[in-house]
Amino acid sequence: VYAGEEPEINRLFRKMANMKASDLHLCVGEKPLVRHDGDIKPLEDFDVFTNEYLEKMLFEIIPEVNKKEFIDTKDTDFAYEIKGVARFRANIFKQRGAVSGAFRVIPYKTFTFEPPIISGNSSIEGIISTLLKDPRSRSVYIVNQDKKLTGIITTLIILKATNILKGKRSVPKDD
Repeated sequence: VYAGEEPEINRLFRKMANMKASDLHLCVGEKPLVRHDGDIKPLEDFDVFTNEYLEKMLFEIIPEVNKKEFIDTKDTDFAYEIKGVARFRANIFKQRGAVSGAFRVIPYKTFTFEPPIISGNSSIEGIISTLLKDPRSRSVYIVNQDKKLTGIITTLIILKATNILKGKRSVPKDD
């Protein structure tokens, strides 16, 4: 909780949320970069960062325990939230002697759907079609609990088809 003005970085987070960007990248010598619709784009209405300015801006939001970790290891991860706007996963690190930050939006609400059933079996085509038509599917997590399907092979097929048809990059996570 901040008394008075909110942290400077919140301007960037609000801009990111308003344009529905998924990621924010902050590097010394660069303008802020956002991932929007799969493309990395600079935020032209912001200045190029100096190391001193970026470090001050980032340290304003790093929790105390993470500040110690960052000083000791030159890397830290934490979560940050602007109530009513969005939550963010944060990674602050030193790269080539300069501080950098990478942030990903974490949606307040996750969306689920039941895959279409055809003749008692889940249809891969139906699942892919549903994913492709759903405007909420910026990030897709697939959990396969059907022992009749071939596990990771089915998941890879779904991811491959989604990547091809939607032009997005997906990485399978084997839990």
